[in-house]
Amino acid sequence: MRIGAGALTLECRAKFGELPEPFSRGSAIGGVLATLRQGYRECFTPFVPLSRNVMSLASLEGSLHRGCGGRYTLHTEQVTIRLSGMGAEVTREFFKCEKCGHEQRTIEQRDAAEKQATDLIRTEHGLLLPKEIKQLRESIGLTSAQLADLCYGTPKGIVAGWEKGRYLQNREADALLRSLRDPETLEFRASRAGVVLPAPAEAAALIAAGVSDSEPDAASSETTPLED
Repeated sequence: MRIGAGALTLECRAKFGELPEPFSRGSAIGGVLATLRQGYRECFTPFVPLSRNVMSLASLEGSLHRGCGGRYTLHTEQVTIRLSGMGAEVTREFFKCEKCGHEQRTIEQRDAAEKQATDLIRTEHGLLLPKEIKQLRESIGLTSAQLADLCYGTPKGIVAGWEKGRYLQNREADALLRSLRDPETLEFRASRAGVVLPAPAEAAALIAAGVSDSEPDAASSETTPLED
């Protein structure tokens, strides 16, 4: 930033040094510089990029809304969250400026509401728990990739996400997983998917050793977005 035709360069930073002569506070240019300095401190010094750490419950409770000077307080709202084609109504917390009504919802608040919705949906529709899906896969002696092939080519990362509770299987996928407990259905699906099932003795050995997958999960593009 250059002032006038001279070579004086002012760096925009939180702390400025003393203004060189003849740019004193009483001069016209000095007044402009002082205004710029004060405005910079007011507008930019407190700014921090929004992130999981900043947008937390502790940082917003009672914090100042710089837009109007009001304070944020905690409120609750009823929202319907849809996951994998199913929905549940939950109570979600959010922060609201008591002066102008501006609202903020933190990542933690959204995550908590989505977890609550997931638990309600799983209970209402009787869906398999993550640990039950893992136990089913291990009892057959398959990897996540092989189980994914049995589920009509579902991405391996999604199947791994079912086991870890990151993703919620829909009712059709849940019914398919349950059907694999039947030996005939399992053999039929394996033959159609080109998956070689381990022999009973081999499957037992895999269960004892623990079947694990080291490859990373699928990209986030396969997730189901949270909807209000």
